[in-house]
Amino acid sequence: MSTATTKMKTRRAGHRGVLTKLLKKVEPSSEELLQEYDVSELSTIRGLIVKKQETIDQLNEKIVEELSEEEVSEEIEEAEEQV
Repeated sequence: MSTATTKMKTRRAGHRGVLTKLLKKVEPSSEELLQEYDVSELSTIRGLIVKKQETIDQLNEKIVEELSEEEVSEEIEEAEEQV
C-alpha cells in the first residue's frame, strides 16, 4: 500500500470521527432537538453531515483506485465495518 493511500485512509478516519460527533448531536428525538437547537443550527449541522459524507465517499473511491484487486475486497469490508 502506498504512502498516498495511507494518508487518504488517515484523512478518512478523521472525517469519520467528525461525522460521528455530528450524528451524536442529532441523535435525540425531534422534540429534544428543537429544544436544544434552532432550525438554523439544525440546518447547519445537516449541511456539515452531508459534506462529511461526500468527502468520505470521495476518499473511499480514491483509495479503491490505488489498491490492487486483492486489496479492494479487504478495503470494502473494512469501510463497511466503519459505517
